[in-house]
Amino acid sequence: MVKATRGQVKRAYKKAVEEKMFLFGAQFGNDEGPRGLGDLDFWRAPAHPDLPIDVRVPFHSLQGVKVFLETNDIQYSIMINNVQKLIDEERSHMMRQRQLPELSLANFNFAAYHDLDTIYSFMDLLVRAKPLLVSKIEIGQTTEGRPINVLKDPALTSIMNQFDIFLEVVTNPDGYVFTHSKSEPEVKAIVDFVRQHGNIKAFISIHSYSQMLLYPYDQASGGTVDWTYDQGIKYSYTFELRDKGRYGFLLPANQILPTAEETWLALMVIMEHTRDHPY
Repeated sequence: MVKATRGQVKRAYKKAVEEKMFLFGAQFGNDEGPRGLGDLDFWRAPAHPDLPIDVRVPFHSLQGVKVFLETNDIQYSIMINNVQKLIDEERSHMMRQRQLPELSLANFNFAAYHDLDTIYSFMDLLVRAKPLLVSKIEIGQTTEGRPINVLKDPALTSIMNQFDIFLEVVTNPDGYVFTHSKSEPEVKAIVDFVRQHGNIKAFISIHSYSQMLLYPYDQASGGTVDWTYDQGIKYSYTFELRDKGRYGFLLPANQILPTAEETWLALMVIMEHTRDHPY
């Protein structure tokens, strides 16, 4: 995830000229970068002049980045002063979850982060306990040989009379364990799944962060929903969940349930609209 023992997440802002928003990314958003600063981790990369850039800066690069920003008259602020502290807290919380009694539907903690093994175990438990409610489909395997699973959910009766709902709980199993980035087999699995089903009416990509709803070919969009829209899936959207950068990818566990509740309301609106406005 994050290699540095210490580090910060900085946010750079547009000042007077639009191009300066992209200068930072052009200079440091590559494999090598000047002055050994190529190991910066762009949490929110340059996408549009009106949007800030969030970048994790390893401890040894802090001074170099600070000099670059100030030399180019780019405003910035420190969003997370110590990334490793938040990571350690999250890992500690996950370890405590693993020490709980045997996993069951009753004791699974939805207000906590879990490792991949626990997530997959819960999915299997759910399928065994509720076979009429949910089933599991393996749509591919990762580079490391981990299954990529989709849950089929016929629980929403008014909607399920016309549609099936497929939930890919963990899109990037290898990345969830190691780097939190998607590999080619994981992307291919999604592409093959969409193409093989052929009659998908809505596709929602959900990840963090920024608290935005993005449309296909939105200026800040790109990626999966652009492709699904081109495949004829009219209702293709991306949800960027909480927050707006205060914690970024390290959202505290106490915000999991509020995030899920507010997102579910939006998902229901989209599903109901898809049901009531077929094409």
